[in-house]
Amino acid sequence: MADTNIVLFSQVVSYLTLYVPYLTIIIGTIGAFCNFLIFTSKKLRSNTCAVYLLYSAIFDLIYIWTGTLTRLMSVHYVYLIPSQSDFYCRFRSYITIVVPVIATYFVLLASIDRCLLTSITRKQIFTKIRFAHWNSWLSIIFWLVCFSFILIVYELKLRDVSANIYECVPRSGLTTTFVNIFYLSCNTVGLYTGMLIATFIAWKRLRQSQNRVHNSRNNQRTHMRSVDRHLIKIMFLQVGISFILTMIRYVYKSYYYFTSNANRGPNITLRDSTLEELTITLYYVNFAKSFPVCTLTSPLFRQIFIRRLLKLCRLDRRFLNRVNPIGSTRAMTAF
Repeated sequence: MADTNIVLFSQVVSYLTLYVPYLTIIIGTIGAFCNFLIFTSKKLRSNTCAVYLLYSAIFDLIYIWTGTLTRLMSVHYVYLIPSQSDFYCRFRSYITIVVPVIATYFVLLASIDRCLLTSITRKQIFTKIRFAHWNSWLSIIFWLVCFSFILIVYELKLRDVSANIYECVPRSGLTTTFVNIFYLSCNTVGLYTGMLIATFIAWKRLRQSQNRVHNSRNNQRTHMRSVDRHLIKIMFLQVGISFILTMIRYVYKSYYYFTSNANRGPNITLRDSTLEELTITLYYVNFAKSFPVCTLTSPLFRQIFIRRLLKLCRLDRRFLNRVNPIGSTRAMTAF
């Protein structure tokens, strides 16, 4: 009975790993471009938190098209990728490791920005857009250099001789331990701990400020405070969902790492491989959640998004009128 349940569970997960990545790619791609419209709007382009979230959305899109797409092909369309190429092994490993770290780091910067915003003794330099852009580019260069050792330590290994199946893994021994500990400490312990602390402090200060009576003299200042409150709430939800989806993945990786030397029967091997695919699929969903979280939880973001769409429609109409004014006039008179 247990064997039947494991086989049935593996079949269900097989369907999930086929269709969920398609949805992740579609929703993540559309959501990333929608985030570009939102975070580049007039109301948010001068907000440092929106700048960091914009960079995070860019790297979310890169990871969806490099990590999710290539993972989908490696599981269901292996003939479409050079699975026996050492260059492809190292390059994909580097991209799929460093890109999610950069995307997560920008969420950390946005969380710290919200935390500093609610602080009475915050420094003015951290609220400048120029500083946010310089900080973003320096951060990208730092993480790209920091994880460059991935291009050296990863290699192809033959996993199944009969089926001629290769896997891309770090070199055995201390190298594997170093890569796992380094990545776990950077992407999970360090970044998510900082995000949770900064977001919790910002949320606590926001709740305290809402309990006080504010006598604002400037309507624009009141509006900016409203935008900042929405950004803090969005950050709180994004960090919470990211933490849950990421922890599911790394709890399983920790379990598999510490039990790698144990004797596994066929049922345990099937179960572990099934859980591996399921946790990876959930981990990829994490990088397609930004736009749904922003628009579903914030009426201000929905309003900005709708206005940006309407503005784009008006620009397209003006462009068509300039290109073919006679045809557009006929089209209007036809109705």
